Amino acid sequence: MPRILHRYILRELVETFVLAMVAYGFVMTLGSVFQVLQSGLGVMFVVRMVPYGLPGSLPWTVPISVLTACVVAYGRLSSENEVLAMNALGVHPVRVLAPALVLAVIALVPLLYCNHFIEPRSHEARRATLKEAALTRPFSLLSLDEPVFDLPGVGVKIYIGDAVGNRLSNVIIFSSSDVKRDDGKGGMRLAPGEFHVIYAREATYEIQGKGANRELHLTLRNCESKFVNPAEPYGYNLMRFDVTSEVISLAEKAFNPGWKDMTTPELLVELEVQSYLRRLANSRTLLPQSEQARYGREQFETFMKAVGKSVQFNGAKLDAIVAAEKARSGGTFEPWNVMQAYADDKLEDPKKINDILTSIRMRWASGLDVLGLALLGVPLGILTRKGRKLIGFGISVLVVAGLYFPLVVCGKALSTNGVFGAALWPYASSIITGTIGVVLTARQR
Repeated sequence: MPRILHRYILRELVETFVLAMVAYGFVMTLGSVFQVLQSGLGVMFVVRMVPYGLPGSLPWTVPISVLTACVVAYGRLSSENEVLAMNALGVHPVRVLAPALVLAVIALVPLLYCNHFIEPRSHEARRATLKEAALTRPFSLLSLDEPVFDLPGVGVKIYIGDAVGNRLSNVIIFSSSDVKRDDGKGGMRLAPGEFHVIYAREATYEIQGKGANRELHLTLRNCESKFVNPAEPYGYNLMRFDVTSEVISLAEKAFNPGWKDMTTPELLVELEVQSYLRRLANSRTLLPQSEQARYGREQFETFMKAVGKSVQFNGAKLDAIVAAEKARSGGTFEPWNVMQAYADDKLEDPKKINDILTSIRMRWASGLDVLGLALLGVPLGILTRKGRKLIGFGISVLVVAGLYFPLVVCGKALSTNGVFGAALWPYASSIITGTIGVVLTARQR
């Protein structure tokens, strides 16, 4: 009897869960699709981007779909007095809950795998696709009245007032160059050099070449060109042109994965590396100055092994630090100085580390939210006694908007800000919804 009953309820739960996943997934995808279409990138670009966005929506759609499935399925059972018949036959409330818990476990296992492994990779692929779109259609993706095109490696920012196809209006191109100056300690430092600002009322652009040879060719009309020296900010050279052209290199540069692009095991390695760099930075105040050089020579191999584990390890940056140290000290380099310079460059501030820890906790929390909302959805469905799917969807949306969403947002914020018990705040939504569900279920008896 229990097996037949469980299969009967589970079948209805699964049917409603699939329907809810399709409905909520469609709604969450629709907004981003319209945004991309309005940018003028075309339908094929949308087709490429949608699969990359789906894993990021699952931490919301899966728990909410489980809640909806439970409210709808158990609401129908209650409306037709089937729950009352089970109670009359002496079926314990836990047995009534069992199919919902089975559905929750079936849903949360792949969700957790997606959160920890698939979603970070899809985020990285999405970022790479957007980068390619930005290089081929640089003024399509970014909002107006903001720096629409930023090339930090080249020192160029472009602002636009409007863009239609390859035609631009009210264009401002800001570029700068760094110069080497004496740092007063026998070395050299990079300082801002001359600023070049171009304003054009109208412009057209064209992308030429590929890869390292890719270039942005701008034809500017009705423009002014101004050169400003920071040493003499009130003196500048001003030139006016009816038509002029600018060529900006768009050579593709490799970029290291960001924190959101890393799987949870990779993030744990990064946290380990950050902990090592933090200890290394603290050692400059703990070690006497006379011992620092010896410590650096003894620990340089350990340093290389530690930072080499990082996904964000930048060999080119380390080589540049070594080259700068050799130039400063006359052909040799002191490992201690190299280690400290690399630590200063790569060490994240404590708030950023807390953000990373929170993101790991949130990946676990969304899986546990599936259980919490399943426990809450069953008594809600029984209490409402509404068998229509539309009503069940409406009740679920109200619960999400009024209870679940605020709990998730507040829990994440409290954890990110390091409020007491930061490690537990992301799980507050799971604990609170699950507790309410258990209490309501116990009162059904």
